[in-house]
Amino acid sequence: KGNARSIRLTLDKVDCLHRSLLWYLCVSVVDTITHYADDAGVGIIALEIMPISSRITHPALEEDVMVHEIQAIVKHHDWSRFILVSHSYGSIISTHLLKSPLSAPLISHIVLVDPVSFLLHLPNVAYNFTARQPVQANEYLLWYFGSKDMGVAHSLARRFFWSQNIIWKEDLGMEGENGVEGRDVTVVLSGRDLIVDNEGVRQYLTASVLEGGIPNGNAVHMMN
Repeated sequence: KGNARSIRLTLDKVDCLHRSLLWYLCVSVVDTITHYADDAGVGIIALEIMPISSRITHPALEEDVMVHEIQAIVKHHDWSRFILVSHSYGSIISTHLLKSPLSAPLISHIVLVDPVSFLLHLPNVAYNFTARQPVQANEYLLWYFGSKDMGVAHSLARRFFWSQNIIWKEDLGMEGENGVEGRDVTVVLSGRDLIVDNEGVRQYLTASVLEGGIPNGNAVHMMN
């Protein structure tokens, strides 16, 4: 009989460490300075996911609500097409947008930086972010400022379902269909990522794919 214990993200208690009010005040000051800074008129819509950004705020939005809110933003700015760029947890939001029949046609190309949404059926992400006991300094930084933050801990424990958040390479739409041109996709992977098995992700994404492209000519770029 072994002593292994399953990781039950949505059933186990939410394990977090409370921050002082001063911490959130500092974050608020930085937010205010950034808000009033000159944006130089660059045509970028940058979404800040508040529950995972060290804020005292509402719980993370459910999948369909998040997609609806993003669609409303895009419609407000009268964008008919856009390039989707996401980092880390943002790749989960990207997954929802790519799977939605309403938002997917608006996405022309994709850039994913350190995505966590590939191979979510494997234990790496869940274990490394929620169950691993930190040893190295960088692991302690991730543990305290990431895993144990109230918003992050609640989002992962009560709003994170791997079957909804996982993305397969077929979902990227690189090959195109029904006469619609496929997307160019760039994936940036860190060589020493603390959360994701990036070598496994690299092998998965490049398996049976010719270097520099796929049969219909749309590029697939891997940066490590």
